[in-house]
Amino acid sequence: MEPQKKPIRLNENDTPYLYEPFRNRMPAKRPHPAEKEKILKPWQGLLVFAFLMVIFNLAGIPLVFAGGMYGNALDEIIVFLIGSILVVRALHIPLKEVFPLKKPDGAGILGTILMWYVTYRGVLALFLLMEWIFPQEYASLSESMDSSMAGLSYFGELLVVALTPAICEEALHRGLLQYSLRGIKKKWVMLLLMGVYFGAFHMSIVRFLPMMMMGIVLSYVRMKTDNMFYSSLFHFVHNASTIVASIAASFLYMFSQGNAAAGSGYPPAPAFPAPKPSNPH
Repeated sequence: MEPQKKPIRLNENDTPYLYEPFRNRMPAKRPHPAEKEKILKPWQGLLVFAFLMVIFNLAGIPLVFAGGMYGNALDEIIVFLIGSILVVRALHIPLKEVFPLKKPDGAGILGTILMWYVTYRGVLALFLLMEWIFPQEYASLSESMDSSMAGLSYFGELLVVALTPAICEEALHRGLLQYSLRGIKKKWVMLLLMGVYFGAFHMSIVRFLPMMMMGIVLSYVRMKTDNMFYSSLFHFVHNASTIVASIAASFLYMFSQGNAAAGSGYPPAPAFPAPKPSNPH
C-alpha cells in the first residue's frame, strides 16, 4: 500500500500550477558572477614604460648632478623598481604574478651563466659592427661612459653598474613589461617586442641592436624559468663582467710594470691602476 501524500496547503490567491513551469529551471542558489582576471594590456604597458622613462630622465637631472652615478642608481631605484611596484599595486595585481621569485638551484645558475657567455659573444660581435658603422658615435659613447665612472671604486661600480640595474631594470622589463605582453599568443612576437623595449631603453643608436639581443635572451630566460632570479643573475653577470675585466687589467698592468722595473734595476713605478676599458654595455 503506497503512502499517502500530504496535501499542499495553498493560500486563497495561489493556484496549484502557478510555479510548476519554473520549478526545474530556477537554480537552488544563484552563483556569484566570476571575477574578471586583472591584467595589464600591451598598450597600457607601453604607456607606463613611456611615462616612467620621462620621469626617470627628469628626476635624473638633479640626482645625477648631486650624486653622480650614485644619483643615477637612486633614480633607477625610485622610478624603475618602486615605480613598477606602485603601478602593479594600483592595478590590484598580485606582486608574485608580475615579479615571480623562487629559490634557485645549481643547475639553473650554471645554465644561466653558460647562456650568458654564449650571448655575450653575440652582443660583442654586434658592438664591433656598430663601431664599424658608427665610429664617431661609438667613440663618444665610450668616452662618456669612462668619464661617468671616473672616481668610483670597484665596489661602487659593481653597485651602480651591475647590482642596481640587475634589480631595478629587471623589475621594469622582465616584470611589468613582460607581464603586459603575456597575452600575445606567438611567443617570438613577445620576445621581439621585449628586445625592442630593452634596446630603446638604452637611448643610443650604437647600443640598440646589442641591447635588443640582450633583451630577447633575458626575456626568454624569464619566460622559460618563470623566475626573475635567473634573468637578474644573467643581467648582473653581464654588467659585472666588464668591471671584473677592468680589475684584472689593473693587476696585470701593475704586475708588468713591477717586472719591468725590477729587470731594469730601477725602483718600480707607482702602482697606479691602468686606464679602465670602456663600458659600452
